[in-house]
Amino acid sequence: MKTHAAWWQKGFDFKIFNAADFVDCWEKHVIEVATGKTKNKSQESALQLLSDQTKNLWKSFTTNRSELDREYMSTDKFLSAYLASFLIPNIERTRHIFDAPRNAAFMLSLFEKEELSILDFGSGPLSSSFGFIIALEQSLQKRSEKSHLKRLRIVAVERSEKAVQISSRWLKQHVLSSVELEVSRVTSIPNASDFDVILASNVINEIPKKHQLSTVKSLLRCFQKSTPTQACQLLILEPAQEEFAKGLSALRDEIIESSELSHIKIEGPCLHHSACPLSEKMKRRDWCWSKAQFVRPPFLIELDRRTDI
Repeated sequence: MKTHAAWWQKGFDFKIFNAADFVDCWEKHVIEVATGKTKNKSQESALQLLSDQTKNLWKSFTTNRSELDREYMSTDKFLSAYLASFLIPNIERTRHIFDAPRNAAFMLSLFEKEELSILDFGSGPLSSSFGFIIALEQSLQKRSEKSHLKRLRIVAVERSEKAVQISSRWLKQHVLSSVELEVSRVTSIPNASDFDVILASNVINEIPKKHQLSTVKSLLRCFQKSTPTQACQLLILEPAQEEFAKGLSALRDEIIESSELSHIKIEGPCLHHSACPLSEKMKRRDWCWSKAQFVRPPFLIELDRRTDI
């Protein structure tokens, strides 16, 4: 089987975002933060320190969910573990979706715009924004025509100022000079209706079920007005565990049943607008999820080996 080069590897003619230099910067940062002020700033010592922190964060996400502090992104040890272990896979999840063939036409249409606006809801360290921009970069690499894109604007809805500060610095360092980048942070969904793409990754499950549909409606009101040639997209991405996957399927059913949202076209995973047979309302023991393989940076491979995640 032929192995394709990963998006973070050297050798690409990057046109918008230098993903290879970003990953080098990411690895250097997580090693330095993990070792702190100690004299030994080696990769080995960083891996030893990060493995325990990552295991604890993983347990909080999975088995001890009720005990997860909603402010965990503001906690140094959890933010450090998240950046080391979860950032790159979460970037890949969003990148994989937007790089899929069914999204090719949408991604290409964005290059007709001079300014592209992204709303990243529950952004954390902007992992979904990174994934989208890398997919945008890959789409441009496949394009022979010139891009009109001059400005990229990201509004992050996030409690943790530190998480956004770190990641926005990385973005600004590695977005090429051909595109002007603006990143701002807010703590609630803005009233402005001028976004082309809205990202909501691993965040809807943190909202009480009775408020999830109203949250989606609030997000959709942030879209620019779509035209026959220029659509807007909302990505809702959730963990693959049974509880969260079935919850997302139930939310999907609420969306298609809402008269206010009759204009919404659901792109996936279902290609129909009938009720989901795998939602939490059903008594079936299986649920809907998907899996994608990708080439990980060596540092992440070793951390995953030690944590057994």
